[in-house]
Amino acid sequence: MHRVRSRRVSLGPPHDEDLDWILTSLRRPEVFHALGWADGVGSEIYTGYIEDTALLLPFWNAEGVRVGFVLLMRDSTEHRVWSVNVVVPDPKLRNGFTTLAALDALTHLVFDVRHDDGLVWLIEPDNGASRVLPKRLGYEELGEVVRGGTTYCRYGIRAADWNLRKARLTGSKRGLAYEVEEVPWSEVAHGRIIRAVRGARASAQPA
Repeated sequence: MHRVRSRRVSLGPPHDEDLDWILTSLRRPEVFHALGWADGVGSEIYTGYIEDTALLLPFWNAEGVRVGFVLLMRDSTEHRVWSVNVVVPDPKLRNGFTTLAALDALTHLVFDVRHDDGLVWLIEPDNGASRVLPKRLGYEELGEVVRGGTTYCRYGIRAADWNLRKARLTGSKRGLAYEVEEVPWSEVAHGRIIRAVRGARASAQPA
């Protein structure tokens, strides 16, 4: 597990209190409806977190205030591609610059640290404010998909796209510098349980 820091944000694995906050947030109707879910799915997300098919990554602003979290779930079409969801439960903390910085840190983590294959983002067509974010982050619009009876615009980004954005950011006055810290399992929420479950399942796989 890794934590990524820039001068604007910190993003990384949750401690116990962060995980409780995330799962509580996911059970709030205004949150799970915004994500396109019929109801809260905290237990399923927790299972995915243990099985490494979901990543829960809270993020903090430069002042150290916990702002929101990113929920990554394995995309149904490709194993090493993650589907992105961003949640900022408190409207008073919603800030486009902080969210952009957190998503850039996330993209650095996915491509430069984890070396995964891609990120996809599903956004409803009439959500103009949210549709601005993937475009600014270098995502390509891939058309529309229907999930659960709802139509979404599908955006995607690969490592080559991220490298282009990274070059632009590095050349800008803002600059781009990330510190990556490896986080021991003992500091991750329920880390010992997760490690034990994953290890048991891995050893049970046929050779």
